[in-house]
Amino acid sequence: KKLDGVFGTKAKASSSKKGWKPPAHIMTQPDLSRLINSDEIQSVVNAPKTGKTRAHAPLKRNPLKNKAAMDRLNPYAKVAAEMRQRAEAERAKAKAGKKAGARSAVGQKFYEAMLVESEYHKGGDDAELFENYKFWLGEEQVEAKPE
Repeated sequence: KKLDGVFGTKAKASSSKKGWKPPAHIMTQPDLSRLINSDEIQSVVNAPKTGKTRAHAPLKRNPLKNKAAMDRLNPYAKVAAEMRQRAEAERAKAKAGKKAGARSAVGQKFYEAMLVESEYHKGGDDAELFENYKFWLGEEQVEAKPE
């Protein structure tokens, strides 16, 4: 009873604390499921929705990586890609032919130059300086000089 005088009750305010009342419950009926399922509430609430519900928006595809998405945005992209592939194939073919011809002509010329007899084979003035020349070409084995 002394606490009721200090803090007050629901019906009577506190005698020692001016204008103070204990906090009141927000819900008078704490059984929420019973309250929701009651006839009074259910008669007012809308009926549950039926049918297909969409969970979320569809995934957006990157048109730069996904050809189908690019075709939807730009129908000409498919034709342009085919033309680009054809042109690249033609360029690669022309480049390969050009390089093969140039390389084989240069390679053949170098090989012929290497096979030409030089003055070192014939025993010219500087032949003794290059006595291992034939060994480098794989024509002879070098014998060790006795000293």
